[in-house]
Amino acid sequence: MTSVHTEPRAIASLWIALFAAAVGVLMVNLLRNPGAGGQSQPLLAPLTFWITDAQADSDTSQLAAAASTHWQLGQAPGSVGVLPGKPAQAIDAFLSRTATPPQAPANLLVLTSTTLSQLDGHARPAAHASVVAVLATDPLELAVKAGSPLHSVAQALALVRADPSQKIFGVANDDWLVGNLAALVPGHGLHGRAPYTLYSSSADAIAGLTSGAAQVVLAPRSTLSGALATHRVRLLHWPHGRTPQAWIALVAPSSLSAKQLASLRRHGQALTAEPAWRRLLRADGMRPADVAPPQLGAFLRDQLRDARHLHALTARFVQS
Repeated sequence: MTSVHTEPRAIASLWIALFAAAVGVLMVNLLRNPGAGGQSQPLLAPLTFWITDAQADSDTSQLAAAASTHWQLGQAPGSVGVLPGKPAQAIDAFLSRTATPPQAPANLLVLTSTTLSQLDGHARPAAHASVVAVLATDPLELAVKAGSPLHSVAQALALVRADPSQKIFGVANDDWLVGNLAALVPGHGLHGRAPYTLYSSSADAIAGLTSGAAQVVLAPRSTLSGALATHRVRLLHWPHGRTPQAWIALVAPSSLSAKQLASLRRHGQALTAEPAWRRLLRADGMRPADVAPPQLGAFLRDQLRDARHLHALTARFVQS
């Protein structure tokens, strides 16, 4: 005999089966896209690391490409984009735009000590930007040929004082590098004579050192690593204070919420702490930058202050 409870039990079993199927579909979707069920979904979009057009062919673009592959955010690797136009206008446009929340986290600016120095009076948006991570630092070095009679910067400066028209120094035509040279070499008493030669790149400056066109080259350690490894050059001790550090950082648009920024900074910390990333930097002559999240807010303000100081020095130290 058929029980009167058979039909209700069948219906209950059907609902249980449907509920289990729905939960299964939901779990599959969450596994495919872990952010689909919460507000962190925008942060799972593949990141684009933007660099200025002026640095599209530099080591900065290579480091940005490396960061895009090491960045563990979402399922797809990031990419590198180029901001057209002059650096000041391009960076101003990036930092000033008001992107919608779902789009903003997918864009980060690769900002360097060089590009910050190029901003000059257009640095107001940068002063309010948010640093996500400092990817690397690159100490500035003074190098001479292996057989050079110079063994100190004081000796080089004595040559400058004796005859400011001598091209003692070689340096790339880079605002940050020239500014640091201006801080090193007293500008007064030169009377328009420039004791240095500008080169198109630090590699060319090192070649000028090798050929004898310059006696001392000012360049980042990463650029000098090859010549140092083959003992073609040797380093001079930095004469005073802290050795200047070139740097490369990731900066977020101003439209991010505090939660989105915190999430990106956590991923930035994971990247900069990754052993493979740190080995990559050291192999290229750079150094990992261990900047904790509480210090990131002050990082850019400090660098802006230094950039303004260097710009003021450079203004009276331009090659005639």
